[in-house]
Amino acid sequence: MILPGPNVQIFRDIIEGYFDAYKNKDLDRVLKFFHPDIPVMIWGTGKDECSLTLDQLKDQLERDWKQLDTIDYYINPVACNIGYNMAWSFITCHSIFTIAGEKVEYPLLRVSFVFKQKDSSWYIAHMHWSVTDNQQDDEQSYQRIPLNAASTSMI
Repeated sequence: MILPGPNVQIFRDIIEGYFDAYKNKDLDRVLKFFHPDIPVMIWGTGKDECSLTLDQLKDQLERDWKQLDTIDYYINPVACNIGYNMAWSFITCHSIFTIAGEKVEYPLLRVSFVFKQKDSSWYIAHMHWSVTDNQQDDEQSYQRIPLNAASTSMI
């Protein structure tokens, strides 16, 4: 169920706050959005970006920020479901980064979230980022990449 009105606004505020803290490379503020009592689960867009602790997340964020000169996002409307003390949401956003002086644009960056409530506050417990392949055709679920001798493993 996608909830309209003030229920979605709670999560949009968290997401926008997180993105603003990330954009400003504010580590302390970013970490305040994550649940303090349970392990985090974060998938980034890099093939080795998997954080299961706040310390791993700190390392991942610092690596991100070393590679990014500037960060800009436009967040599309938020879709959200709410359970008893958990909520899940996904967004798409248009992102423009400057990396080593070169502008890089991701017109459809996708992020999903799981939120966990503690007392009367909501925190991020899980987040998964994915970047769509701009060269993949519409109505195509998988990009066709020929295998060669160097890439026969899925891992």
